[in-house]
Amino acid sequence: MSGLSESIPRPEELSRFGAATKPRDERTYLAVPFQEKDEAKQLGARWDGRLKAWYVPAGMDLAAFHPWLPAMGEVYIAVDSDPREEFAKALRECGLELNGPPEMDGNLHRVPVEGDKQGDRSGAYFGHLDGRAAGFIQNFRSGVKTSWKASGAALAAEDRARIAADAAQKRHERALERERQYEHAAQEVDAIWAAAAPVQSHPYLEDKGVPSYGLRQAEDGRLLVPVQDADGKLWSLQRVALDHSKLFHEGGRVEGGHFVIGDVNKPGPLLIAEGYATAATVHTLTDAPVVVAFNAGNLASVARTYRTLFPDRLIGIAGDNDRKREAGGKPNVGREKAEQAAASIKGFAILPQFNQAGVGSDWNDLARGDVTEARLQLKTGIAIAEREALAREFGSRRERAEALRHEHARKVGETCLER
Repeated sequence: MSGLSESIPRPEELSRFGAATKPRDERTYLAVPFQEKDEAKQLGARWDGRLKAWYVPAGMDLAAFHPWLPAMGEVYIAVDSDPREEFAKALRECGLELNGPPEMDGNLHRVPVEGDKQGDRSGAYFGHLDGRAAGFIQNFRSGVKTSWKASGAALAAEDRARIAADAAQKRHERALERERQYEHAAQEVDAIWAAAAPVQSHPYLEDKGVPSYGLRQAEDGRLLVPVQDADGKLWSLQRVALDHSKLFHEGGRVEGGHFVIGDVNKPGPLLIAEGYATAATVHTLTDAPVVVAFNAGNLASVARTYRTLFPDRLIGIAGDNDRKREAGGKPNVGREKAEQAAASIKGFAILPQFNQAGVGSDWNDLARGDVTEARLQLKTGIAIAEREALAREFGSRRERAEALRHEHARKVGETCLER
């Protein structure tokens, strides 16, 4: 047992910390070492593959699981020895912003970084506690990308199990609290949206040269863009001020949220863009339905939602082209996120191309400078994607037909041999 064990309460000590053993109406995570997993499973514990920890289902008596119950959901580990504290420090030094300790479950986690707008998550990390704790950190805004290893000795199995149980329990409770906050915010924005007036004109829309596709205006004059799910439920609102600054409703769900411009069931390609002005521009120039994802980090989530709804449809990402950042040696986040989202659904990405003197980064910028060029680029890009999709479909059909011919020939040959 490592030195960390001295600061972790043993099972027999749990009672003095008040560990609950009565049934709970929520699942309870356990500190089960690997060598004891079969015993815990036999008693009724279940494995959470996402959080990598064992838990007791809601409503089950906890008494039988007493040896594996963390004290009051806490794991007491000396700060200078806890790899989570060390990893958290490294994450913050790279500009990543955390809400609580880092999740060291081996999965990739996205978080905001210094300088991000509300709703953006330009930081990524993963960490694990197996053997000697280690991880990986990436800040897409600054370009920082680095590996990390704990300076201390490897954790004992019991310590890893207790840390995993503690992390899983806290993550589960945070998720439940987030859902409660989301539902509360949804009720608030429902009331705000109902009280707002439909708007056809607004200074922001006039500056961008786009119409209002179902938007409303709040009493304070700010433009309201709804953030909905695929069923149309309103989860949040994006408020756009006269100075073009944008804010989402506090506590509202944004991840996976979107807003549809046009008839999403209209035959033909479906396009997804970052901001409202960009999406409105693309819809106006192509007449295709366009989904507003609100930011680059949300493109992939929205794209997956619509791939599930339309498994065989041609879906494209009308992304931003952050070429000025690229010229300055920084990542072209708009291009990278658009291409990643397109690849994740086997769709296509189309980015605006500017001449050297061109100003801006998105389709609205290009259209305001040269609307004919913007329309040409969009329609050409979509036409190329459609031809490539048809070619793939033709090739796939030909391969299937060839396979059927070979199978038929094989069966005929077998029949002849039997005779």
